[in-house]
Amino acid sequence: MDVEAANPWLSACQTPAEAAEAAGSDVAVPVWGFDPGIPVAGTGYLPVVASPARAGVCLVGAHGGAGCSTLARLSGLEDGERAWPASSGRANAVVIVARTHAHGLEAARDAAMRYYAGQIGGVALMGLVLVADAPGRRLPGVLASAADLVAGAYPACWRVGWVERLRDGTHRCGERLPARTARVIEELAGLSTERK
Repeated sequence: MDVEAANPWLSACQTPAEAAEAAGSDVAVPVWGFDPGIPVAGTGYLPVVASPARAGVCLVGAHGGAGCSTLARLSGLEDGERAWPASSGRANAVVIVARTHAHGLEAARDAAMRYYAGQIGGVALMGLVLVADAPGRRLPGVLASAADLVAGAYPACWRVGWVERLRDGTHRCGERLPARTARVIEELAGLSTERK
């Protein structure tokens, strides 16, 4: 078996011109070792769906259980669920939402890689919201490093701490949230105003 042919990451060592020549001009060339035909274990890519141009900002969950619906409800932004809302007109503004566990960070990384590789059209990536996956103020070292690395791939990053009342459903509309969380919600809500 040809190891180079079976390993999509090895092609990252080639220049784009070399990869295009080797693959043929009508074959997609991997960027940063990313091959759109081979999913990364445990993630699965967000689908791209045709969508009308939207005036506001859409929150898109990088994976199931990211907290996208809750953030949409609190901020008034649109819940894009788990799909890129690609518009053929004005690009739709998107903020990716992910949990701070390993799977969530990997999914957020994959979303950024696909976007910057030019594989997602019709959207304008505005940032990332990282939602705490467990109580406590600090992430373990390996996850903290991964979160910082992933956050650096986005134009902006907001971090939402653990809020037990949001998790167990006891938070009521109009009830105060922790100050830091309330500030993030306010900033997210303000994105739609900036967009108009």
